[in-house]
Amino acid sequence: MKMGMSYFGNRYVECAKAHLKNMKEMGASYVVFTFSENDFFYYERTMQELFDAAHQNGLEVWVDPWAIGGIFGGEAFSKFLLDNPDTWQVRNDGVRVPHACLNSEKFKEFLKKLVNSIAASKADYIFWDEPHWYIPQWDGVKDDSVWACRCEHCQELFKEKYDYDMPTIANDNVVEFKKSSAFSFFKEMSRYTEEKGLKNAVCFLPIENEKDISIPYEKVASLDTIDTIGSDPYWYIFGRNIDDFVKPVTKRMLEIGRKYSKKVQMWFQGYKVPMNREEEMRKAVETMYELGVRNVAVWSYNGAAHMSYLRSEDPQKVNRVLKEIFSEFAKR
Repeated sequence: MKMGMSYFGNRYVECAKAHLKNMKEMGASYVVFTFSENDFFYYERTMQELFDAAHQNGLEVWVDPWAIGGIFGGEAFSKFLLDNPDTWQVRNDGVRVPHACLNSEKFKEFLKKLVNSIAASKADYIFWDEPHWYIPQWDGVKDDSVWACRCEHCQELFKEKYDYDMPTIANDNVVEFKKSSAFSFFKEMSRYTEEKGLKNAVCFLPIENEKDISIPYEKVASLDTIDTIGSDPYWYIFGRNIDDFVKPVTKRMLEIGRKYSKKVQMWFQGYKVPMNREEEMRKAVETMYELGVRNVAVWSYNGAAHMSYLRSEDPQKVNRVLKEIFSEFAKR
């Protein structure tokens, strides 16, 4: 059983060495480092030192382009978006939103620079975390008719493909266009990453209806440059339970993995854990294992106790349960 943990919020190498040693002793086989734009601009060499420390502790290194351009998951701000407002997605009502357009050549070139930095550090994987187009609901927009992107470039590409102007009301061609754009984005980026000597892993959002985010899960998974796929059905924050959320999402990823001969990695929630519900983490991992998953990771190390926004109600108990889970399942 391959077990992993995400790691973020600390850039003191000596302190991180102790944490990495602890991860290894708990039974982790890899660590997923977040790599934000702040890390890229101001901590590049430090990040390389952290990756080296992980390797020295016998841990595989996965690197997460955290919240880059606002199209990947993560609690981080984007300098690229501040510097390049011309790359922002545009909603169908004309409002510009701070999320890079997946069709932006400027954004893809920037992302390749990050890949170059990560590859130079001799990491093992790029972990593409929760890729998505602009999701109105995440901004508190309740109008289901709002969507993006309808920037000038997307309108030009749409007209070239369908021979009519991109409509303001989403139709089947708009959905198809967004999916094909996302597929082209990942085809280009994953191939570039592979050429740089890194493996590609993708974590899809656990949304049952692909139309909601227009990321073609199966088509992305079919790419020969993708090594690992998975998802993160965080049942606590979605207000769901393991049987009606974790189980079906896991089954879906396993089905896609079998269909395209991909490894499957599933995440379980170790942050914002409600009081007296810590044991549900064990049940989630057991469920994933029984279904056939052999690569499981937790977000995040130490139950994210260092970050007040993500901290669980009883971080110490969360950490005790995590240690038991890793000790048990790493031996299977």
